[in-house]
Amino acid sequence: MRALGVLGANFTKAAKVVKRISPLLFFLLGFTIALLAVAALPLRFAPSRHLAAGLAQSRSLIAVTGAVAFVAVALAYALR
Repeated sequence: MRALGVLGANFTKAAKVVKRISPLLFFLLGFTIALLAVAALPLRFAPSRHLAAGLAQSRSLIAVTGAVAFVAVALAYALR
């Protein structure tokens, strides 16, 4: 297989692409990942019974909110 260029040149191209992405999109992506992680958290790992009960009641809402937010971030990235 032939080398197409210097490895550093490939990283430079990737760095330029990342710099063009809005920091807001990175923040929103992190927020959606956090929502999905909270929705997937096992109840036994909740710090208190009160929080575990609240998580049990609103787990599906948190998961749907995270999924919708993820789709919105993906669309915002695709349409920029």
